[in-house]
Amino acid sequence: MSATGRSNARIPQRAARKSLPVSTGRKRVRGLTLIELLVSLTIMAFVMTLVSQAVFQVGQIVRVADESVVHLAARWSRGWAASTLLANLAAPREGKLAPMTGSTTELAGYSTAPVDAPDAGVQPFGLRLRNDASGNGSELLYLPARPAAQPIVIAHWPVRVEFRYRAADGLRSDRWPTWTRSGRDTVLLPAAVELTESTDGALVMAFAVPAAGARQADEGSNPFGSTDNP
Repeated sequence: MSATGRSNARIPQRAARKSLPVSTGRKRVRGLTLIELLVSLTIMAFVMTLVSQAVFQVGQIVRVADESVVHLAARWSRGWAASTLLANLAAPREGKLAPMTGSTTELAGYSTAPVDAPDAGVQPFGLRLRNDASGNGSELLYLPARPAAQPIVIAHWPVRVEFRYRAADGLRSDRWPTWTRSGRDTVLLPAAVELTESTDGALVMAFAVPAAGARQADEGSNPFGSTDNP
């Protein structure tokens, strides 16, 4: 083949090479398809639902806790502070005085759980009812036995109340100890201390006394139930 033929044979190859697309070095950016977008939105909606439910439950827990605190404070302000005090009334054997005395406005006794010193053992205490600032309600004062100790307001009622004392037989009295035909009752502690409205006697609160029925030993009696000398 001559030189002219060879040159003519190379011309189509050069033309074919020139017709090939030239790469610019940039990659094509691929976007989200409609299906991928819908899946993403579904996942986000599911996560938001879980988050909203968790926030709602936390809000409910906080609301219930707040209501419980308010309810407990209301119960405490209406006399439940004296519940432990009166539930632990004691009748010490020492002395000739009655372990508990009471009227419609005051009572005095001994308790193993005094308000101001719950771990001090058996301590004397006093409770007193007085009118509140409005004159229409009552406040309950705790009178500590410690010298120079100030009275503590432990309860308040919007109505005027007074003490009542219920014996084991169900009879109520406005004083304690009660009096019978044979003289002062030998039972030292009432079955319950009640608070009733001063106007109509309606029951407001009642504090049971677990140690009710305790009796003081007669003078000269043997606590072991035998008269034999050891």
